[in-house]
Amino acid sequence: MSLPLDGLRVLDISQIMAGPYCTMVLADMGADVTKIEKIKGGDDSRQMGPYIEDESACFMQINRNKRSVALNLKDPAARELFYDMARQADVIIENYRPGVTQSLEVDYESIKQINPGIIYASISGYGQTGPYANKGGFDLVAQGATGLMSMTGEPGRRPLKTGVAVYDIGAGITAVYSILAAYIHRQKTGEGQQVDVAIGECGIPWFTWEAAAYFGEGREPQPTGWRHRVSAPYQALATRDGYFMLGCANQRTWERFCNDVVNKPEWIDDSRFATNSDRGRNVEELEALIEEAFADEDTDTWRQRCDAAGVPTDQHLFAGLVGPALYRARYGPGIRTSDGRQCEDAGLCEQVLVHAAADPSPEPVARRTYRGSAGRYGYRRRASGRTARARGGRLGSLTGRCGSIRAALARFGLRYRLMPRAVTGQSATTRSPRKPTSQSCMLTVGSQCPGTRRSVSPSVSVSRGSSSWPCSSEAPV
Repeated sequence: MSLPLDGLRVLDISQIMAGPYCTMVLADMGADVTKIEKIKGGDDSRQMGPYIEDESACFMQINRNKRSVALNLKDPAARELFYDMARQADVIIENYRPGVTQSLEVDYESIKQINPGIIYASISGYGQTGPYANKGGFDLVAQGATGLMSMTGEPGRRPLKTGVAVYDIGAGITAVYSILAAYIHRQKTGEGQQVDVAIGECGIPWFTWEAAAYFGEGREPQPTGWRHRVSAPYQALATRDGYFMLGCANQRTWERFCNDVVNKPEWIDDSRFATNSDRGRNVEELEALIEEAFADEDTDTWRQRCDAAGVPTDQHLFAGLVGPALYRARYGPGIRTSDGRQCEDAGLCEQVLVHAAADPSPEPVARRTYRGSAGRYGYRRRASGRTARARGGRLGSLTGRCGSIRAALARFGLRYRLMPRAVTGQSATTRSPRKPTSQSCMLTVGSQCPGTRRSVSPSVSVSRGSSSWPCSSEAPV
């Protein structure tokens, strides 16, 4: 099955969250993403737990569908190798602090000289220009700088960050649609361009209600806690045994809630709750009345009544999100992990966090999870036990496909050597490597190749996914 971005070549020299999230989305849509990592340690997220079989679940979560090349871009030989790849790339993504890529000579102006049509996306804290361009920025800092933390949490309490890295993820998504817009522009004109994404700026358009109140009435947004700024009841509410989310965002839903869920038709005509604005002004009184009624039954009972009445509601726990009712209905039974294991109980967070991707396609996960691993570079789809166990997982568990590495690298016109993994030295990951076997080799440009007296620059190693590319045991080429 073809995917929308099949054939799009992407070089990813970003790390941790914003950039990798962007390239994850591009890869999920079919782009051929090659991730460039540091020689020592690789992407910093490789050092973030929890670890599954000595590999970071955090890293695996947002680096699916990618190949990995470890390069020391300070080394001229490695930089020339990067240039070779850049000449045939469509997109480059980086998230260094402004000025670093210039010092490494891999900035947009440098790459444009060898590939005028390149789309070069730069993600930084405050953008490539302006008074704060050289200032470092992270998701947490952006949440504070834009005022998001001043409206998160409860009134009078310490400012709170959101539960997920919304600005990093938002920057990644912003980069995705900006890259696609630039790609369409290039298809029409042949012109490449630089995409400048500032982590903080990407979230400013999200403040719709807040900006309306500030510019319309001069009211600075205040924290609303578990309630909504405009609608009511649109919030978390307590029941006899827990909490659940109730969303009555319009008058019709509110009336169904009163008549069919709590059997309180008198609330509809109560002047305190007659309109959404009335309910918003009297939300504390309304909340107390609803929770008084909810105290008689448990959460599941109230959810069932709301569902029957067509009133939007749901639970609030992460484990509930990834439960069987949602994922098994849309993606089939269970979720495959990155090494091909099937999670029959999808409600176990420690298993779900490891999954490389829920598989919405009937094709083998190996093809969905690591683009090109099934057929594109010579891998055959077969049902052997070894291949079946590796579907969706690390290609280091597959052997005997040396030619596929050559085919993959031939697309970038690279010169390379293959050598047994036992003598390659440092790979892109610092975690404990698998035991070397007679059939497991790694592509490398580094140390002295066995069988030859010629040494090459210790700057490059290549891995696939979250471990090494496999190949058959043979003399270096």
